[in-house]
Amino acid sequence: MICKQCAAKGLKSKVYQGMTVSTAMYCSPYYYDEEGDYHNHDYNRTTQQYACSNGHEWAEKKPKLCPNCDWTSETKDKGE
Repeated sequence: MICKQCAAKGLKSKVYQGMTVSTAMYCSPYYYDEEGDYHNHDYNRTTQQYACSNGHEWAEKKPKLCPNCDWTSETKDKGE
């Protein structure tokens, strides 16, 4: 991983992972579809914080992904 602010300025830096924060809401249990494929539509989101050795800080949201379809925790249609 490279700090985008440092890269834009032509600088180099070390990047350190900070705190990881995750929501903890209940999600309906996983299910198997009509084809027998496993689906896990977990709406919880994880945010990873970072800091570089030049003092820049940022966070990245990491959506959950279902292993058998295009669903992510960022999906707008929460019908499933």
